[in-house]
Amino acid sequence: AELEATRDRWGDPAYITTQARERLYYHRPGEVVFLVDNDLPALEVPQERAPVSSAVEETPRDWMTLLVRSVVAAGTAETVTYEIGVPDEPMEQPAP
Repeated sequence: AELEATRDRWGDPAYITTQARERLYYHRPGEVVFLVDNDLPALEVPQERAPVSSAVEETPRDWMTLLVRSVVAAGTAETVTYEIGVPDEPMEQPAP
């Protein structure tokens, strides 16, 4: 019965619109959307947690800098082409 009720809900266009707005942050053209962050009351805000490990506190390098360097290096690298297993006879061309 619960699955049938869920299926019926997903058949309703208004429910689908609501889910798209809430879950995927979809909006209609021309609408102004405000996303509120940290809207919890002060008593419900999670407190600072203890570190997960005493050995791993922070990364040794800035990961964003390393990512940008990697992308730039990949984009500016020269491409090397080589032939693998060049056949002795030319391949037949497919008929158009």
